[in-house]
Amino acid sequence: MDNLNIDLDSRQETRRTANVISLMLPARMYEFECSWTTEQPLPAMEEFSCRLLLMLGAIYPNDLQKYFGLNNQEREVLLASLFEKRLAVIDTDGSIKPSSLLQAKSVNGADLAPSLTVFEERQEKAVFDLLSLQLLLKTNYSGTPWGLPEIEADSELMKASQDQICEAFSRQYRAHLENTRSLHEAQKTRLYKIGQCQQQRTLQVPIDMVIELEPIRDHDVRIIRDVSQKVGEVRKFPLSNELEAKIADYLGKLNVSDEGISFEKFCELFGDEVLARYVSDNRFDLSAWLLDRDRKKTGYGNPNTRAILGPVYLKNNRLEVERWLKNSLTGSEDKKPGRIYWLPANVPLWAASGSELPEFIAHIDGVLKRSNDSHEGLVTLFPTEHNDNNFISRKNAFSNRLPHGIALYNASTIDRVELMVFQGLFAIAQYHLQPNKTSGITVPIGFMTSDPDRMARIENVLKERLKTVSNYNVMWSRDKRNLDDLLDIDYLQIAKINQKHSQPQKPLALPLVTYKNKAN
Repeated sequence: MDNLNIDLDSRQETRRTANVISLMLPARMYEFECSWTTEQPLPAMEEFSCRLLLMLGAIYPNDLQKYFGLNNQEREVLLASLFEKRLAVIDTDGSIKPSSLLQAKSVNGADLAPSLTVFEERQEKAVFDLLSLQLLLKTNYSGTPWGLPEIEADSELMKASQDQICEAFSRQYRAHLENTRSLHEAQKTRLYKIGQCQQQRTLQVPIDMVIELEPIRDHDVRIIRDVSQKVGEVRKFPLSNELEAKIADYLGKLNVSDEGISFEKFCELFGDEVLARYVSDNRFDLSAWLLDRDRKKTGYGNPNTRAILGPVYLKNNRLEVERWLKNSLTGSEDKKPGRIYWLPANVPLWAASGSELPEFIAHIDGVLKRSNDSHEGLVTLFPTEHNDNNFISRKNAFSNRLPHGIALYNASTIDRVELMVFQGLFAIAQYHLQPNKTSGITVPIGFMTSDPDRMARIENVLKERLKTVSNYNVMWSRDKRNLDDLLDIDYLQIAKINQKHSQPQKPLALPLVTYKNKAN
């Protein structure tokens, strides 16, 4: 048993969070007219009266009056209450005996406290996903971040009948009670019947999918997906197996392009001799790297460079980036915060984060503001082709979660490489691995460095990919910055052009299916 515990502990230690992806589930709110039964405790005197009736079988009103020391009026009030609640009936000889309802509450003579069954009619609102008709947590969706990837609704469930919806609610009403009542009240309440069901508004419900990696035998990696609806900072609402299977189907349809440089070329291009040790026949041994990382064997030999697994905005990575930024700006008057350039990777779920990414932006902005009130912050560079339809969808996807977006026309096509340069301070280079070829989930892996030589390599790759830029403009800017504020043309070595579209453009209409605009 001790050996088993050690093995389980070691496996838990080697499990690493590699990504957190936010998706939008199609859902619809319904309103039900429900009848409920609730078991409520009786007043003390009525409860003991019922106990006497169950124990003795019958009792005369005068004996009940003497037992409790009541006057005539108090006796009549007690009896009227027992009759009204159908707990007692009058026998032919004038005695009081337990009703069939009260007797049904006594299980084989067990000493159970009698209770009152109360019938109540009330309207209930519930939210069901439109992939499997699972009950979702009903919460306030007015602050839902739009622009996250949306899963398309099942066409048949979009036309679900009232009977289907009522049946789904009947099967899952217990979960509804647990999320809308106190624990004590939920345990005492039962669904009696559903009178009517009315369709309300259609919603997009955000969910978080935590991707963890666990190395296993034969140099393979197990991918663990934990999908849930987030409730506050701590609590999570788990999803059903059927709904998780629908989400897996969606991920399986996403295409991750193999165009661009390979991982082996990435290591060569950026001089990453550590990651290169795990590459053979253009295959990266992620399992071996994860195990060696836990054994502290994947270091770069100095504190100026460190490995980074997962998106930069994951909490552990964000804390490290924040620490590096603070240290870079502390105690050196000649170091002022410059622009932060982010070149995205061409993968379907890049920056698909509803909470971690905005939190990353907020924390980085906070550090920069304490150092320089006029900082520009994070500027995302989007290589774009003229008349490219992705221009609209890209803007709709990210303008609510990234502060500034620049369209760079005719820049080199992006691939699985992702770069982030903190101008003059440090830089990050990552490559998006695809651990499972049947899923569109990718895991970025690479390094963060302030080493001058390694930084120069990253900056040179960034400039090389932008050298063919023929035009550029501001797609959006949260605080209405212009091109001169956001784009250091001399640093990026982009040819100067007529800045015809230097101001942020008016937001374009959002597609109805792919991206969410506002909560209804």
